[in-house]
Amino acid sequence: MTKFDYSGAMSDTTPSAVGTWRLRFQTKRGQEHPVVALAADGTGVFQSPEGPLAVAATYDGDDVSFTAVHKTVMTDFLIRFRGTIDGDRFTSAMVTVAGPHDVTGERVG
Repeated sequence: MTKFDYSGAMSDTTPSAVGTWRLRFQTKRGQEHPVVALAADGTGVFQSPEGPLAVAATYDGDDVSFTAVHKTVMTDFLIRFRGTIDGDRFTSAMVTVAGPHDVTGERVG
């Protein structure tokens, strides 16, 4: 379990994925560069072209998994990420309704 000091300071056990990341992946619409912010408590925000999506994340050392749900009038689309942190680099696979995508990224905050 990650320890979090509610005064705003994170402990030494803060997962390496905590922070803000600019991601890159290719879709049918072209290259996308969303930003995801991950908190130590497993919450976060994925800033998609359609607007902000709430994130639910789990951490295991330098590995991170997170999901977001894109809600439309017709249905909800689940977006799943599973990746690894190496310093300030993010390498992941993403699965959407359109299929799998390779994802890279870097820490921006």
